[in-house]
Amino acid sequence: MKRKVLLICETLSGGVRKHIIDILQYLSEEKFEIAIAYGKRRADQLFLEFEHKNKHRFTFYPIDTLVREINLLQDLRTILQLNRIMKDFQPEIIHCHSSKAGGAGRLAALFYKSRKIFYTPHGYIMQYPYVTEQKRQVFGLIEKYLGYITDYTINVSEGEQAVGLRYDVFATHKSEVIYNGVEEKEPLEEPDKKDGKIVIGTLARFDQAKDPESFLEIAKLIVSRNPNVEVWWAGEGEFFKEQFLEAIRHIPQIKYCGFVRSIDLFLKEIDIYLSTSLHEAMPYSILEAMAMKKPIVASNVEGNNELVDHGYNGYLYPPGNTEEATVWLTKLIHDETEMKRLQKNSYQLFKERFHIKNMIQRLEQVYQR
Repeated sequence: MKRKVLLICETLSGGVRKHIIDILQYLSEEKFEIAIAYGKRRADQLFLEFEHKNKHRFTFYPIDTLVREINLLQDLRTILQLNRIMKDFQPEIIHCHSSKAGGAGRLAALFYKSRKIFYTPHGYIMQYPYVTEQKRQVFGLIEKYLGYITDYTINVSEGEQAVGLRYDVFATHKSEVIYNGVEEKEPLEEPDKKDGKIVIGTLARFDQAKDPESFLEIAKLIVSRNPNVEVWWAGEGEFFKEQFLEAIRHIPQIKYCGFVRSIDLFLKEIDIYLSTSLHEAMPYSILEAMAMKKPIVASNVEGNNELVDHGYNGYLYPPGNTEEATVWLTKLIHDETEMKRLQKNSYQLFKERFHIKNMIQRLEQVYQR
């Protein structure tokens, strides 16, 4: 008999959307029947298209009141609606994703007894370096008390798990690390680069967490010293976007690509992947780049430093240190042999540790305990 799984998620864009769609697509349909309750206002076009194509396979519960901002009245309505959804779908497993859905979903499950509650934070607020210590302590306490009604926390990286343990969010035996994974990529024809052009690129939303200011500074340093190099940013958002676009208006080597529907086609065009993030859980963008055989230069933060083995498949630099990031990028730009070695190692590391099959196999094992 199939076990019923209810996924609960507030935002469905970027890496979280990728994670949820992968669970829906790859979890065994012979073993599990899946429904998803999600925040209607923060589901991107790619998820809505997926929902439209898969209504016959899964049950979808859009919730208008499930939003990022804290609003006591709306949040109470969300909790009550989630409880009604639980009674309607009757799941054995409730798996909440990210902090807002993690709070609302777990509180709703208090009034629904026949269940196991799983929680994946996809990065704790306590990891944010730009929030106050007082705010980190408050959210740490909230996570700790919600942890009492959580059967199992699934962390997507050891760094994320370490933060949970530091704030006493869960006991060690009630947590497990399951790395995010991505699919094997279809071979794509390599772009013709007879002009010797090298492209450095990133896939990220304009958000404080992604540190677009550092990206811009690195880009300007690189193109000023290397006329054959271009630096591309792909992704939407509002934080620092206007300043970024104004700054690159007269620098043709730095390009803004907007939102890209095909990550594979974007990554095919670049030679080096750059991440300037100030914090991460387990970034899908780097995983996708590794699966496409790209060397990585990334900030040394949780998540990034479990994907990049310094000197093996890329280089790590202290977050915000634009000069050091430029040094590592310059090394790759001028050393074709090193570039090829890191390309090969990125793909090898992806196959060994971060394939989607590994993620789904581990998740099914945890669900069936």
